[in-house]
Amino acid sequence: MSYLVSYEEHQFGWAEDFLQEGSIEEVRGTPGKVLAVAGEGRDWHTGERLELELNGELRQVQIAGVLGSSPFDSENGESIFICSEDSFRQLTGENAFTILDIQLKRGASEEMVTQLREQAAGLGLTFSDARQSKAESQAVMISFSVFVYGFLAVILMIAVLHIINSINMSVTSRMNQCGVMRAIGMEGGQLLRMVRAEAVVYAALGSILGIAMGIPAHHFVFKMMVTSHWGTAWQVPFLQLAVVVGVTVAATLLAVRGPARKIRDMDIVDTIHAL
Repeated sequence: MSYLVSYEEHQFGWAEDFLQEGSIEEVRGTPGKVLAVAGEGRDWHTGERLELELNGELRQVQIAGVLGSSPFDSENGESIFICSEDSFRQLTGENAFTILDIQLKRGASEEMVTQLREQAAGLGLTFSDARQSKAESQAVMISFSVFVYGFLAVILMIAVLHIINSINMSVTSRMNQCGVMRAIGMEGGQLLRMVRAEAVVYAALGSILGIAMGIPAHHFVFKMMVTSHWGTAWQVPFLQLAVVVGVTVAATLLAVRGPARKIRDMDIVDTIHAL
């Protein structure tokens, strides 16, 4: 059994956060295009064509996008498809509303909710308040995010210390060579630029390899632990990547300060004698 639901402009805007693949704009503007809501045991893909029995007639629709979640519950494994209001009228011939979905702005008063409930009761409508369940889901997701990002912060601190320690050890192990280069005429500024260039190479290669390996891992873990439970679609974490790259660059610049001090204070004669 399947349900066909129509969305208006605001609802399509809310659905963008749960879009896993495909296009919402195509569903908005093209008759016969629908969004399929992913459910247990359902693996929908864009481009699939389906036949829905609507008012005793078979109507063909095409899936243009897949949503990870929707406000409508599927208790017995029913499939849920979403289309535009124009498509709904063309497919079913119906022109009346069955459900009015209202999203309140942050800080909305209880008095407003009470007025809506009373108006619904006066019209003989069923009023359903989903704020509590949404708040509980959001609290669980926030707790999960705090745990994950706390763990990542510890890893980031370890990475920063490792960068600083690696560059310090690299320069310290080659102090004799640096002394020789100073003895044959290389200036301290040139040695410092050499160390900076080495640090930049470390940072660039580390960032590129980290992003290349981290993005697929992030995508897999996100879909397994977030999308499968809350329906939130995965997106490239540009902000998190910018933070990681920024911290890496800052750690690299900080790591150069210690070697720069060693090079500046280096006694050429003592270094040559130590060879």
